Amino acid sequence: MPTIAITSCGTLGDNLPLIALGKSLKQRGHDVLMVISEPMHPYALKAGLNVAANGVVLGQRQAKQESQAWNHFRKKPSIDESFYEKFRCDLANKLDCLLDACKNIDIIISTPQQNIFAAIACDKLDIPWARTSVTPSLHCREPKSGQAYSSEDNNNYAKFDKKFYLIVEDARKSLDLPPLSPTEWEQYFICKKLLLGSSCHFSQPATKYPYAVQTGFWFYEEPEWQNWQPDSELKNFMTQESKPLVLSFSSQPLTDEEATAVVKVHVRAAAKLNRPILIQQGWADFTADLLPEDCDRDRVMFAGFMPQDWLFSHAAALIHHGGIGTTARALRNGCPMLVEPYGNDQFFNAKQIVFHGVGAAIHPMDLQVDELTRVLRNKVLTSGYKQRAVKMGAKIRQEAGLETACDIVQNWLQGSVAKK
Repeated sequence: MPTIAITSCGTLGDNLPLIALGKSLKQRGHDVLMVISEPMHPYALKAGLNVAANGVVLGQRQAKQESQAWNHFRKKPSIDESFYEKFRCDLANKLDCLLDACKNIDIIISTPQQNIFAAIACDKLDIPWARTSVTPSLHCREPKSGQAYSSEDNNNYAKFDKKFYLIVEDARKSLDLPPLSPTEWEQYFICKKLLLGSSCHFSQPATKYPYAVQTGFWFYEEPEWQNWQPDSELKNFMTQESKPLVLSFSSQPLTDEEATAVVKVHVRAAAKLNRPILIQQGWADFTADLLPEDCDRDRVMFAGFMPQDWLFSHAAALIHHGGIGTTARALRNGCPMLVEPYGNDQFFNAKQIVFHGVGAAIHPMDLQVDELTRVLRNKVLTSGYKQRAVKMGAKIRQEAGLETACDIVQNWLQGSVAKK
């Protein structure tokens, strides 16, 4: 069977669905190599996959150190000379990692953050390249206007930019690859094998991607989750008569000051609603040390990484940052949401959640208890939001995202073999 390399970069929400895809492909008999950040290796190894470094080290500690850059209200992304220099270093480092890892690979499948490196590596190794994305904001349209909201061109550097062009040409020259003309450059990083690990019930591809195939969400499951049961303390907390709120920011990092403010305002809002609240620690590092002195600690529980299907199915509502991994899991379990987006694709996801009427969105900065309480009480916790969330969940559970994705990848492989 052909050997497949899947390369991705980013947070848990970016990597775990790709690991789920890799595991499903392995179950069909393929050798699968995950070329990912080292902090993500344990998740892939648990899935029985081979791993290699992608040239970036991104985990909770690294994200926490750069947490200001993840908050676009405080620091908006920009392209300056330091950005170009970082790109030059990333290009050299990531290319070395990919070329070294993929010497005996039959196809490389890359996510948007890795596309430019995968395109060059496949050119050098003379193997097929395919794209995939689990981030709907990059390839799907806005909910009302119908206009494409896509930063893919920026991620792939497909628009002609002389500085990027020269950096890439230097890298290609070092690999003995022929130079690209400006016209060739605009097409070089566009591959029409595009697989979207997202649901058509949440968002649909923009018209500029007629070749994209959308499969449904891909859900990561750890092996031990199959027989997982909550301990008595967790079970009793989540099955109270007044159903708890759940606060989960997953891999959204925050400064210590921001994390403290988030815990305080949500604990106090939950108290005003007379509801308990479970808070997942996540990359923001929410812990009991951040609790205000005036709260009832018996009404608050902190938890780590766990099967969120069980957690969200028992929650009155989920409060989160709008990451697509958390969003997809909540949708599958019919859990209404309040989204507090900080940056990147979180804004798009928040708009989709509001559009479908399965949740509300609120500005996360300087959030006040009364405002938070009002939105939860008058919107998210009402029967209409719950009913719409349950209907959405039923549709998403009927999708066979990973099975469909594996069928498509195998068709790509068969086509590649036929061409040879």
